[in-house]
Amino acid sequence: MFERDKHIFSTEQLDKWGILEKAKKEKLKDDLLAMEEKPTTELIESIINKWRDKFNLESKASFQKWLENANFSKSKHESIILRNWMWLKWCEKKFESNLFEYFLIRKKEFLKVTYSIIKIKNKNIATELYIRIKEGEEPFWKMASKFSEGDEKFSDGKVGPLFINELNPYLRKLIEVSNIGQLWPPKQIDNWWIIFKLEKKKELELKEEVKNNLLLELGEKYLNKHIINNDLIETDYINE
Repeated sequence: MFERDKHIFSTEQLDKWGILEKAKKEKLKDDLLAMEEKPTTELIESIINKWRDKFNLESKASFQKWLENANFSKSKHESIILRNWMWLKWCEKKFESNLFEYFLIRKKEFLKVTYSIIKIKNKNIATELYIRIKEGEEPFWKMASKFSEGDEKFSDGKVGPLFINELNPYLRKLIEVSNIGQLWPPKQIDNWWIIFKLEKKKELELKEEVKNNLLLELGEKYLNKHIINNDLIETDYINE
């Protein structure tokens, strides 16, 4: 049973509303955090002030107005911010040794690319355009705007930046083996012949915000695993 504001909800009701698993995860979080040392008063004040700075709520008036709009009391707000901070710190302690390996996996998914492309239905025309570009007779962008038969003609052949996992699998493989500025001869994708040139690659960097997001992802995976396995015995999830 779960209690809030003197109302008691059954697990059947929570399941019916589609929030039972969410409630279980939050309960598991509470159990984990109950064993952690609480931050000092000075640190709590620093955490709250940092949050207020982030959202431009430094002044007492602006912060009070935000609390009213959010229908939060000051103590409720502090409790939520503190719990989120403690959960992030728990994730950092738990997963810090695995973070870089996980970052390398996720980094590939967040690679952003910009490329130039010309799409032509006729192979012979595509070959002719490729030769003219390669020989420097015409720049890529001009040939794209004149002859490309896809929507990219309206952007002079430029596409992106896009996340690499949003692209056609064939284009993803082509990008993986491409150097910046490399011009590829016509290749067939579905019903198109394409002329392709990779313009830019922008990789995900392990900055603080990215690091925190990845740690929270790992924390979410951890919670999901134990909820799915109904593995809620304290010794099991603490000593894993």
